[in-house]
Amino acid sequence: GVGTTYRAVHVFTGLPVCVKICKNPASGGAKMQAYLKTILKEEALAMARCRHFTIPSFIDLFSVGDKDDSIALVMSFIPGKTLEELVKEYGPLEAEDVAWITERVLLGLRSLHWNGVIHGDVKPQNIIIQPESHTAVLVDFGLSKINPEAGSRPKGYTEVFCAPEQTGGTALLPQTDFYCLGLSMLYALSGSDDEEYTSVMAHETPEDTPEALCEFIGKLLRTNILDRPCWNDDPLNMIVEVRKKAFRRTRSGMKPVRGKRKKR
Repeated sequence: GVGTTYRAVHVFTGLPVCVKICKNPASGGAKMQAYLKTILKEEALAMARCRHFTIPSFIDLFSVGDKDDSIALVMSFIPGKTLEELVKEYGPLEAEDVAWITERVLLGLRSLHWNGVIHGDVKPQNIIIQPESHTAVLVDFGLSKINPEAGSRPKGYTEVFCAPEQTGGTALLPQTDFYCLGLSMLYALSGSDDEEYTSVMAHETPEDTPEALCEFIGKLLRTNILDRPCWNDDPLNMIVEVRKKAFRRTRSGMKPVRGKRKKR
């Protein structure tokens, strides 16, 4: 909704980059264009506050110089497929794959949250997976909030993959991102055959999901934001313990990502 995103090549380094331009002809109006510029500036600021391998690097923000004075955000290009694309290709993912992906996303969220940034739009479309290195990268900070205060309102949300406080228009907390992550985990476990996301919306895990993983997801999806884990509870340590209990190891041995051959 903010504009158009391009893959480009940096003139001096020769490296691939991602360029987002806040020009949206469909929106129309000088007031709306000014608002879109503000959104893109806030996205750039959110990225610039953090440095982590699970987050794209901020490179530059500059004026395009056309008649409507659009601006462009330049960031590192992240190769790979989104979690949504991966699930559509392979079907429901193995529970152990979902577990390590979750751990990687939590690493990124820890960096964001410790720097005062709430992502605000954690969903399968915004998680890029690099199976060869077992890396997951969070992208698209267009709905992020920096140091949200009591009374602040979300910029927006994605239906299905949003927390109750987002639809209610109340202030976001780190637990908001945890809730959205829990929904994304359900999507990865249940697959893409269900185009209406009934399993995700009903908070249903497949029958063959390890109990420890089900319990972890359940904690993330508590309706009351204050009942969900916070960083004092250390969700990263929690998912490590889940991996120990469910799979008897905390490292997957870099095994290839694959979908379940059949549902039980």
